Amino acid sequence: MTRTTPRLGLAAWRNRIVVHGVFLALALATLTLAVTLLREEKERAYQRYAQTFGQTLATLTARLRHPTGQLALLNPEAGEGPLLLPFSAIDFDDPSKTRSAVEMSGCARQYAGGASLCQAVGANAYAGAFVYAIGSLAAPTLLARERGQLELAGVHRLRVSLAYRGHTQRWTAPFEAMEPGGWVQRGRLTGFEGIAGDTLQQHTRPDRDFRGWIWREGSCLASTGNASDCPRRSFFSLRLPVAELAEELSDRKLAAWPPADLAQLRLRLELLGPDGATLFDSAAASQPPLTLAVLEDELQPGEQLAITRAGKPIAELHGKAQPDELPSPWLTRLIRRLPLVQPAAATPPRAVDTVETPLGRYELTLTGDLRSVDRALSAGAARVSGLVGGMLLAIALA
Repeated sequence: MTRTTPRLGLAAWRNRIVVHGVFLALALATLTLAVTLLREEKERAYQRYAQTFGQTLATLTARLRHPTGQLALLNPEAGEGPLLLPFSAIDFDDPSKTRSAVEMSGCARQYAGGASLCQAVGANAYAGAFVYAIGSLAAPTLLARERGQLELAGVHRLRVSLAYRGHTQRWTAPFEAMEPGGWVQRGRLTGFEGIAGDTLQQHTRPDRDFRGWIWREGSCLASTGNASDCPRRSFFSLRLPVAELAEELSDRKLAAWPPADLAQLRLRLELLGPDGATLFDSAAASQPPLTLAVLEDELQPGEQLAITRAGKPIAELHGKAQPDELPSPWLTRLIRRLPLVQPAAATPPRAVDTVETPLGRYELTLTGDLRSVDRALSAGAARVSGLVGGMLLAIALA
């Protein structure tokens, strides 16, 4: 006996089509909802980035307008030579003003043991062709040179060497005490030029252009048996004449300030105690002051800061490099293709500001990079893509 399969009527097919259509519409609605939410999140992320982008430039500009930032602008390729200060000159005879100028500009190099030294020149050449050497260190009681004393081996003294354009100037500057006053010790550093060894010749006269002071003050930095001989914070200030620059200035041959070869100037200071003990040597390892490269840490990945003066490039800083591996390549491509309500927001932002310095106006141009925003969105979307995929799988199985 042959059994025949009954044919389904039109109503049965209509019901199947309706049921399948409902599930298909549900799947499309799920995808549409996910894409719509992703597009809205992209819109908000671009707006947030534009807001923080302006704040980034404002923060960088504020830092560069401070004397510490101006020092970095004026010395973009700072080496071991003297730095150009954002001030015309330093009142090196006044310890309070000198310390304030060094701390505000941040020009000091840091040494082990808490010592520091700032080597700098003023922003105005006509303040004199001098190099300033201002430092601090912990020092015991200073033994002073008496008037007329020729033997310097038993006193504290500063040995200075200045090499520039093939010519070397050398001074030996013994400590000559003054009345203590409000200081534990204070006195002059009288510079004698061209002294070989630690013995002065009879009737040797000091260099009038060499000026130096040292102040020893404050509480003891270490506990010792004798409080009068404990190490205390000592602050010294020197103004050193540079023969080549002084000659050019007097002959009106100094066309530009600072000189293009200023970075070639080499200055070494040694503070010697009795019997030749070295208390400080500027040739030791040190940490340089703030440079423009430090500002790269404040840039977002992909951002670029260009610094120019009078149309001439000074420096170009970049944020952290983007990793080559994308969180989700296909999601990243999808995010980049999603349209925005305001198409102009998809253009990488760009902002410009200026900083005034003694050498002129510096222009800062910050250029953004929206790829970092797309990467962040892709990383977030990848975490929830599994949930959307699970919903679609459940619909397909149903």
